[in-house]
Amino acid sequence: MTFRHECCRCGFCCTSEVCRVALLVGLPLERPCVALSYDADGRSVCGLFVDHPEWKEVLGIGKGCCIKARAIRGAVEYDFASLPPDIKQSVGKGTFERMNAVAS
Repeated sequence: MTFRHECCRCGFCCTSEVCRVALLVGLPLERPCVALSYDADGRSVCGLFVDHPEWKEVLGIGKGCCIKARAIRGAVEYDFASLPPDIKQSVGKGTFERMNAVAS
């Protein structure tokens, strides 16, 4: 399956849930996924893919944005997947950082 919106590597999907691949390899069911990190440009990096590039297809890498979330700002509701990449990246990394700060 390919999704309508291109993936911008915001990482929001990996802060929202742990994928089935992570569960199959025994990663903990905690959010954000422990395999998630960010590069120097603020783009998400899947550690599972880094270690196993052959898992690209099963991880959904390159299939597009699969988030079915709503984003609400003020009284306006937005489809998260259709937001501009820079906004999604900011939200994804910010959520990741806040979740890790709470966990510490």
